Amino acid sequence: MTLPSRARAGILAATVAGALGWVGWTQVSKPAPLPVTVVSASSGAVSPPSEAELPLVVDVEGAVRKPGLYRFAVGATVEDALTKAGGPAEGAQLDRLNRAAALKSGTQLFVPRVTDPDTSVARPYKGRTVGKPPRTPRSKATSSSKRAKKPAVPLPELGSVSLNEATAADFNQLPGVSPKVAEAIVNYRLDHGGFSSLDELGYVSGISPALLEQIRPYLRL
Repeated sequence: MTLPSRARAGILAATVAGALGWVGWTQVSKPAPLPVTVVSASSGAVSPPSEAELPLVVDVEGAVRKPGLYRFAVGATVEDALTKAGGPAEGAQLDRLNRAAALKSGTQLFVPRVTDPDTSVARPYKGRTVGKPPRTPRSKATSSSKRAKKPAVPLPELGSVSLNEATAADFNQLPGVSPKVAEAIVNYRLDHGGFSSLDELGYVSGISPALLEQIRPYLRL
């Protein structure tokens, strides 16, 4: 049976409308795609602190190529300071430094030269106050002059000091006899009417057996 042209047109229109409606429904019900965020590889990286943010400030002086003030991170060592100061200069004596020692802020690291008058080896780095000059060792002549004793009093001749006649000043010239012991000898002699033997001197307060044997050659009754 042949449909009228009007009927065929209505069926075609209904079919097209149904197809369009189905396509629209699938597009609406389909979930929207999630946005894709591109993360840069450098976005999570932590940038190192700038030079001005480094907490340790050390004055590097002496036998280095670029002496001056430098900043360092916590835990930096003497070796790091040498590197930042351009490395050791000619004549630097590095075996007098502990290159593994940690730096201290506000101090000075002084790199010695072979001509510096110091014989210490592997000195621990303790740091000096910035601006403080290196300590100059005292010469042996200066040190010895301060320790020099007064000229010794000449010893009396052997057998020249009489126990029963000498004064306290005479006894004080004997080696090891102090002014107090010399007075004690004179007082003992006065209290006991003199000495009867050299051995009796051992009864005087302050005269030990060793001292008696030391001064015996100079004594007589």
